[in-house]
Amino acid sequence: MLLAWYRERVERRPDSEHHQALLRVLLVSLLLVQTWWIGSVDPKAATVLWTINLSSAGFSVLLLAHLLYRPGASPLRRVLGAIHDNLAVTLLLYCTGPMGALALFVYPFVTVGNGFGSASATSRSRG
Repeated sequence: MLLAWYRERVERRPDSEHHQALLRVLLVSLLLVQTWWIGSVDPKAATVLWTINLSSAGFSVLLLAHLLYRPGASPLRRVLGAIHDNLAVTLLLYCTGPMGALALFVYPFVTVGNGFGSASATSRSRG
């Protein structure tokens, strides 16, 4: 039921923003698991990491909720999402050092999802 409602809300979108927003929520969820692991190994870092990742999770859910509430294309929402993605991962890497290296895989997703994905949607709408 929920999946059908989601599909109905996003099926006529002219871009890939909905894919990026859903992927953002999934990746932040995975990073929460990594935060739990790093926090168990380095308790001093746990408070900062939980603050970063829970804030990131909240922001990601809010962006997805806004997209579902107003499903039209939104350059501002896309830019805010890209800034969030890069900032959250950079803060995570800064605070964790080598233990957070698993988060490096987020950078290519941000680049492809916000760069190439929007360019291909733009070229499809023109052509």
